[in-house]
Amino acid sequence: FGHAITRMGGQARLVYGDPEESGVRDALARALRGELPQAPALPAVAGARAEGADVHTALNRLRGSTIGVVGDPPAGFTPSDYDADLLDDLFGVTVERLEVDDVFARTRGVGADTRETERSAATLAQPSLQTLEAREVERSAAVTSALREWTAGARLAALAVRCWPEFP
Repeated sequence: FGHAITRMGGQARLVYGDPEESGVRDALARALRGELPQAPALPAVAGARAEGADVHTALNRLRGSTIGVVGDPPAGFTPSDYDADLLDDLFGVTVERLEVDDVFARTRGVGADTRETERSAATLAQPSLQTLEAREVERSAAVTSALREWTAGARLAALAVRCWPEFP
């Protein structure tokens, strides 16, 4: 909502923390009285422009690629909106969609050996996964494997996933 409010010219304010902590409790009480925290300064959105040749090289690399998209953007989450036809017209990039439920169906089809290989590799890369509930790590490994298989099979250059609220 903060992004949408800011895009519409408003200012978003945030009080974050455990309301049982006195500092957070005090900040919430002040906000409820109308004493809002200062709005954060937003970063500049424009930077130095790239050289024309670099831009053309980058655009040529994009042409012919396919982006996989799982699910629809959450309502009101405008940064995730896109126009597939415009992407194709401007950049030669196509979008291949997959519904969230289809990802879950593919996840259920991932075999035990594949799940274990993915879980082992993830745990090796992030040993702290050993401290999490094993069933949840195994589920995550199955989702990763299913998305990895789809990405490879469809020859996707990138993948965008609507993860909230379905995946948790």
